[in-house]
Amino acid sequence: MLNSVFGVIMKVLFVVPKFVRKDREYYELPLGITYISTILKEAGYSVDVINMNLHTEYNEATIITTYLQQYSADVILTGGLSAFFHSIKVILQSAKQYQPEIFTVLGGGIVSSDKETICTMIKPDFAILGEAEGAIVEFIDALAFGRDYTNIANLAYQQDGCYHFNEKRGSISDLDTLPFPDFSIFDIDEYFKRQTPLSQNYLYPLDFPRSLPIITSRSCPLSCTFCFHPIGQKYRMRSLDSVFAEIEQMIERYNINMLTIMDEMMSASKRRLIEFSERIKPYNLLWTCQLWPSSVDSQTLKMMKAAGCYLISFGLESMNADVLLSMNKVGITREKIESALEEAKNHGVTIQGNFIFGDPAETVESSNETLEWWKQHTEYQISLGRIAPYPGTQLYEDAIQRGLIKDRAEFIQSGTPALNLSKMSSDEYNELLSRMAVYSSQARQYCEIISITEDERTDYESYRCKFKCPHCNEAVFYGNIVVQRPEILKLGCRSCGLRFDLNPSVFPNLKGLLERQRNEIQDMHDRYGSIAISPAIFEDRFIEYFSLIGLDYSQLNITALIDSNDTRIGRQYLGKYPILKRDKKTVDQIINSGILIMLTLYKDDIIQQFKDLGAIESQIYSIEF
Repeated sequence: MLNSVFGVIMKVLFVVPKFVRKDREYYELPLGITYISTILKEAGYSVDVINMNLHTEYNEATIITTYLQQYSADVILTGGLSAFFHSIKVILQSAKQYQPEIFTVLGGGIVSSDKETICTMIKPDFAILGEAEGAIVEFIDALAFGRDYTNIANLAYQQDGCYHFNEKRGSISDLDTLPFPDFSIFDIDEYFKRQTPLSQNYLYPLDFPRSLPIITSRSCPLSCTFCFHPIGQKYRMRSLDSVFAEIEQMIERYNINMLTIMDEMMSASKRRLIEFSERIKPYNLLWTCQLWPSSVDSQTLKMMKAAGCYLISFGLESMNADVLLSMNKVGITREKIESALEEAKNHGVTIQGNFIFGDPAETVESSNETLEWWKQHTEYQISLGRIAPYPGTQLYEDAIQRGLIKDRAEFIQSGTPALNLSKMSSDEYNELLSRMAVYSSQARQYCEIISITEDERTDYESYRCKFKCPHCNEAVFYGNIVVQRPEILKLGCRSCGLRFDLNPSVFPNLKGLLERQRNEIQDMHDRYGSIAISPAIFEDRFIEYFSLIGLDYSQLNITALIDSNDTRIGRQYLGKYPILKRDKKTVDQIINSGILIMLTLYKDDIIQQFKDLGAIESQIYSIEF
């Protein structure tokens, strides 16, 4: 029976924020929205969904307005992480602007991490904090039947121009009581078509992956300073009977051949990990997970590999003991990291891991220790990154107390960028970032291209390829290779499991694109005599892009890098180019330069900002993909 608003059927609209900007570009289905929509459907509510990623040619406001013109909705719900702040804000505010009587509801990590700041910025009618499954039906029932909602735990609401935050609800102790996520609200076949060996770093083993996400536990036993747990600090595990009942349903309904285990940490119980491996083996599924380096040994990895585990994401972060201690990486040591990586490599399990620099305990010496180890072990293809104080983390609160984050709202709107939280001076930190960029570019492990032909099994442009792995020297075949973006590609070897790099300029569809971009950038430079570049993307991506198009950036007259992020302003980019703020003063300074917009999700917003500040359209060139 459908529930109603005072006798009229209540319609609830979920909106998936825009994660990608190009047709057929891959994204991960949001489990949070899937769980909540499933619960509301089971409670008798009419549920619909707009997936913004299926409408990349239109902006969010247009999509929302068009939907509400054609269909009705009483409640609109969306959410996600802080990285998608702008999309989420436009979704709720455009719905409210077009249909003032609609109830707007915000959920997910974005609001749970800094509730007062986010609610003030986005201005939803309501917000659900933390785990929403326990509150959602009670809340929607209150709206549907005109009941009081001011005491519903985990709910925030507006009253007299202020937000009121109700008491917290206890964590869901028995995860087996939750229904299995119903993915039928999405166009699941369209989603599978976006999955190719190159569309995500964990989909490489099969030409035609059919992978869905699953969680077997919630939260994490650790409290690392850089992590935020949007569904609470209490670690809970589902029974394996429940997990395998869901897996069987996935196989039956969606014919999956891969499984992405999204647990923050699957290996809190080694006994459970071993039992999982034993039970999943008969299903002949390939699967991935995330583990502590200290939780695996040779025997366990051998069992996991035999059961279909082909990739493990390890929590690494640093090779320095003081930094690991500062991060609260309990039980993680250099020796355990080395052992886990070596054993994974020996058993042919692909390694995913990151070293992140800039922790409060980081020094020139500690960063050198990690970098030197990294340079000696490039076969592991561990990514180099910067630590960022994400809202909700201990680092975020520390950065606020230290005055490094002066304005919470501005920091979030800037994309929660990495900051120098370390003991290093600004010059030392900037020098470290430049070295990381150069090292990353120099340490690429490129495969040998043996052959590339069209893959006639698809109705879109894709290729069959034969590559020679630089690690094991085996010739490996791949099909359904789709290349869309002008950036270095990465594949896992189907023979040895180690990852290698692939230059996209060898593919016919990108070769012409890269040549055209090189010529147009050079023409713009020659026409204006100088160029300004925005935004200040990671230096390694900057270096590699110009290498891909065959243009020596050091020979260009680059007046400045321009960014909106105050934490970057005043830095020397690559040790030589000033980073200036994207404002009227800067645009007036570069009025006689061409403006190059680098590859970014926020391209359209940045172009509009430049126009609003006085730049003319013919002055701007944006990198397309």
